[in-house]
Formats: sequence, C-alpha cells, structure tokens
Amino acid sequence: MKSAYEKAMERLNKEAPRRSLSDDEKAELAEIDNQADARVSETRLAYDAKLAGLNPMEAHSLQEELQQEVARIEAKRESDKDAIWNRG
Repeated sequence: MKSAYEKAMERLNKEAPRRSLSDDEKAELAEIDNQADARVSETRLAYDAKLAGLNPMEAHSLQEELQQEVARIEAKRESDKDAIWNRG
C-alpha cells in the first residue's frame, strides 16, 4: 500500500513531470547561487560600513533599504534559476 506522500508525488509527476538537469545546467545553477551569495555579502558589508555612525532613525531607514536590496538580489537569483529550469 502506498503512503499519501507517494500518491501525491505520483500525481505531481503526472501533472508536471520532473526534468533532469545536465551537469552544465547544475553548474550554472551553482554559479548563480555563488554570485548571488557574493552580491548579498558585498551589499551587507557596504551597508554595515554606512550604519556605523548613524543615529537610530537613520539606521532603521538604511536597514530597510538593505532588506529591499537583498530581496532584489534574491528575486534575480530565482528568476535566473527559473530560466534555466524552463529552457529545457
């Protein structure tokens, strides 16, 4: 007897079959992740330097700006990865 999980996975694969990635595509995905991680780290370091001498109100505003920038980088990462998944 199959578990509910196994049945759900079968239905999912019938509706949208899984696609295997080539080694080159896997490398591209890894490179996208590495570049995005590096951009996030660089952005955080840049904002940390700016935050050093600010008053709390200015710091809060800059932290919100940092969150928006990190969210933008993450969205680009996902968009780039989706393009690889969808091109096959």
